[in-house]
Amino acid sequence: MILFKLAWRNNWRHRWRSGLTAAAVVFGLSITIWGFCFTEGSHEQIIRNSVESFTGHVQVHRKGFHDDPSLRKVFYPDSQFVPELEGGVPGLANYSFRISTFGLASVGETSFAAMIVGIQPEREQEFIHWDRKIEQGRYLHPGDINGALVGADLAENLGIGIGDTVIIVTQDYYGSLCGALRVVRGTVRSHARELDRGGLLISLASAREMLSMQGMANTAVVMATGSEQVPQLISELDNRLGAGGLEVIGWRRIMPDIVQAVELDNVFGILTNLILLLVIGFTVLNTFLMSVMERIREFGIMRSLGASPGRVVGLIVVEAALLVGLGFVLANIVGIGASVYNSVHPLDFSEMGGDELSKFYGMDPRIYTRLTWQTLVYPNLFVAVVILLALIYPAWRAARISPAEAVSRRH
Repeated sequence: MILFKLAWRNNWRHRWRSGLTAAAVVFGLSITIWGFCFTEGSHEQIIRNSVESFTGHVQVHRKGFHDDPSLRKVFYPDSQFVPELEGGVPGLANYSFRISTFGLASVGETSFAAMIVGIQPEREQEFIHWDRKIEQGRYLHPGDINGALVGADLAENLGIGIGDTVIIVTQDYYGSLCGALRVVRGTVRSHARELDRGGLLISLASAREMLSMQGMANTAVVMATGSEQVPQLISELDNRLGAGGLEVIGWRRIMPDIVQAVELDNVFGILTNLILLLVIGFTVLNTFLMSVMERIREFGIMRSLGASPGRVVGLIVVEAALLVGLGFVLANIVGIGASVYNSVHPLDFSEMGGDELSKFYGMDPRIYTRLTWQTLVYPNLFVAVVILLALIYPAWRAARISPAEAVSRRH
């Protein structure tokens, strides 16, 4: 109790200095908490937009398909896949089957390379949300054998619009040259650049008919209930399907460019947070070192009255706990409050190159913060460690003050 009273009195000897120290902690920690929440929210948004644009959280193929795509590497969903999923898989939200291959899309004398994808329109609508990506026209109706969706950039390069006919030329399952005519139902603009530039979507039934692949598929697109469930989902699917010659691949392997973008953003975030932590650390170090140097006579008298070095250190620690503790409480109130507010009312960067963010990074210009226990615990932990390190020298200096040094010290 005596230490508490002394610490409280000492902290307010210099109100402005103590106030500035507490303000530095409030500013640095609250910005750090909000920054963690902003980073978490933007990364979650990038991942969600990317997986919902085309790829899904997880894909399942015949082993070796991802590294060497071949139309011969197929599976039969009804016998190899569906029975396992119908039993319930933890973390699985939805799934769909596809046939993916490459070929040429031609109109008149103009031809471009195209990624031809046969999809299940009714199933993919539930989690890829194709209708939101339709720039012109409409989505494919279930059972539409003759329709196609074309990437917006590919449609522009081919000079085609709604109702025009596009010629598809590719190889079928047996390696023979095949072709088909499909009517453009709509154009697609998504966060997947490869889809916008060369995507040509038809129904799975249409692809099977064109490629002589009745009952087959070469890709299963799987959505998890959340990105944090993906590792568990991959492990579960691998246990169930790996023995059947299938490989389970997560979004990190499917989209390494997104992983690199997130990691690069993390590096910039770490550098920014280090600057804030250094500001807090030096502010606390300066405050308590000045306090110690001003109170050498006081500490010398304490030592002459029998106070141990540990008791002197304890006084410094209690002073710091009271002053910094107040800053921690206020910082968490401000940081959490701002994060919660921005989780409902996003930051809008649409006037600051939002279209480029959307096009190249899969980011919506409206960014929401995301508050989790990690974004709350880690900033508080990091700041606490920095403050403890900053207190080491002032506490050590105070503990080494002897009565003789105090007596020889002038006022």
